[in-house]
Amino acid sequence: MGEILLFGGTVEGRTIAEYFDRNKIHAFVCVTTEYGEQLLPQSKYIRTSAKALNEIEMKALIQNNSFDLVIDATHPYAVIVSENIRNVCDEMKLEYVRVLRSEDYKKDANCIWVNDYSSAVEYLSKTEGNILITTGSKELKEFTKLNHYEKRCFARVLPTVTVLQECIQLGFKESHLLCMQGPFGKEFNLALLKQVGAAFLITKESGASGGFEEKIEAALDANVTPIVIGRPKENIGLSMEEVIARIKKQYDRRQTRKVTLL
Repeated sequence: MGEILLFGGTVEGRTIAEYFDRNKIHAFVCVTTEYGEQLLPQSKYIRTSAKALNEIEMKALIQNNSFDLVIDATHPYAVIVSENIRNVCDEMKLEYVRVLRSEDYKKDANCIWVNDYSSAVEYLSKTEGNILITTGSKELKEFTKLNHYEKRCFARVLPTVTVLQECIQLGFKESHLLCMQGPFGKEFNLALLKQVGAAFLITKESGASGGFEEKIEAALDANVTPIVIGRPKENIGLSMEEVIARIKKQYDRRQTRKVTLL
């Protein structure tokens, strides 16, 4: 039985990796940061990589290993990464499964829904008041286009030295950087919004596993306007539970295969 190649860096990815560990399934798990690698289970059944791979590097990884299946559990907003994984699997005739994050949240009329970060910044440029940004550090540069962004913006980002340095280089003050790993509950979000005196909350439509509802509920309770970056639409894939059930069925079938010697 060959390994399973898992592209993770999300709650779903960690959950599937933990399933591999518990069930002694050999897998190679790719994440994009050392911090993401540290969150994975320390297991003799799991090999890991903490480097963001481009399409050429993905192809080389597959050529140099024996994989039976590729699982894409990357973030819903990592559109280019998913496209690269899918293209490589198609080219190399390797089975590909996309993990879809649930979309069970009904759009609240009190939220401002936008298609991208530039639209969020355009809206905010016509407003006043502090902003709590909870979408990470990758798109933080977009908010530096706002007047007095270093005073208005508070960013919740991952607690790594690299991320902290990148944010400071963009001009954000250390006192406006909240380095912590989510997701968080409603009460914590509520306390944080009040602490920074936020008038606006920036969030992605990250679903239940990303603590999306807890952020929206906290913002509305605090009379803070949520600005939501809409999620790219995905129609083909399976839920995390369906993917695990598929792995279990496939693994059990191989484990129970009988060999007769004549």
